Amino acid sequence: MTAHAFQLETRDDLIAALARAAELEHIACCQYLFAAFSLKEPAEIARQRSLSPKLRAERAVAATEWKRTLLLIARQEMMHLGEACNLLSALGAGPRFLRPELPEKESLPPIPAPFELQPFGKLAIRRLKLFERGHKRAAGSAPSSAPTMGDYYRAIGRALSRLGKHRGGSAASIFVGPPKAQVANEAFGMPARAIWYDVQLMPVVDLKTALRAIDRVVTQGEGPEDGGERSHFELLEEMESAVRSATGRGNQWSPAREVAPNPIFRPRPAMTGLSLITHPASARAASCFSIAYETLLLMLTRFYSRELPDAEEMNLLRGVAFFPLMTSVIRPLGELLTQMPLSPRGTARAGATFELEPGFHELPYQRSFWSFVNERFDRMIKEARAARSISFSGRSPAWLKRFDYLIDNLAFLARRVREFKPGS
Repeated sequence: MTAHAFQLETRDDLIAALARAAELEHIACCQYLFAAFSLKEPAEIARQRSLSPKLRAERAVAATEWKRTLLLIARQEMMHLGEACNLLSALGAGPRFLRPELPEKESLPPIPAPFELQPFGKLAIRRLKLFERGHKRAAGSAPSSAPTMGDYYRAIGRALSRLGKHRGGSAASIFVGPPKAQVANEAFGMPARAIWYDVQLMPVVDLKTALRAIDRVVTQGEGPEDGGERSHFELLEEMESAVRSATGRGNQWSPAREVAPNPIFRPRPAMTGLSLITHPASARAASCFSIAYETLLLMLTRFYSRELPDAEEMNLLRGVAFFPLMTSVIRPLGELLTQMPLSPRGTARAGATFELEPGFHELPYQRSFWSFVNERFDRMIKEARAARSISFSGRSPAWLKRFDYLIDNLAFLARRVREFKPGS
């Protein structure tokens, strides 16, 4: 397939292409988070007696920096997902927070590789590089002519310009979505040009802002033609080189825990390539994680779908979905799962599942939406308490403290949600 194979002729074609882009950005975000969660903490590396004290200190610094980089890119991939949703809203469609089930064994154009959840290591980095690559020469390889995500986005940009000309000579004729549905820095009380937590959210209201959003996504992924800020691809190349040096021949050290790839807690008809979590405590923790992840997607969908926003509801969505649910529930639980056993026997660890419940669906009505969210927080607390209560050999006291922290955070968020009284 070449870049010319991306044929986008109608509004429906554009909406379908942007929906696919949103799905790919979403999958990439999950992959970055899964790899980041699997990295060992400095205290774990300090206990590795096969390394000298000097090497233990150096490796701890390296692992911390790799995790920081992966989380930075994950935040920017979340921003790219938001950019795709803003573009969809500008065209009059709804946001796209659903995605194909993981692992996706077939390649999804333009990415020539399957999509899997892999712990941090050389394989995970190579897979992520395929997502971020451009046509410039990579270290030790020839320039590639294969289509890239950048080609895909550039084809969308050209189609936006072309479609406007076909509709009366003005690109404005295709931007029919409500401007109030755009999610930008101002929705969080931040100045329009501010960059916070490595993220800057900008609205899409016309062709100029649409092309600006597309250019930023491409530039952050594969890099600008004239250098400047390091792209995701360049950061991954630097990371790959450092990992190769630190884990090469004679280096008895692994930066990641022994996390199983593609973990799930719900058995599927076809289990090839999947790691089923059978340890009872880990399965309940994985269930809690997936409910939290699904609830986040529901809240993000509602946040990006507003036309005549309810100010109280928007404040609640902003104050629960953004940061508290992400940073006080999903991240600590995702990291904890990489330390919990996959099964009652063996040394493999479980890992964050990122599973979507069969029949997972969006909720368009305010009253039913908040009823579902209330129920989901109750389920999260129940599953977290159940996971904490199961005693087993090797259970760490530190895990119990983390579960207590998690349950307290969930109870706080549940109280906030219950206090909201929907109007319709």
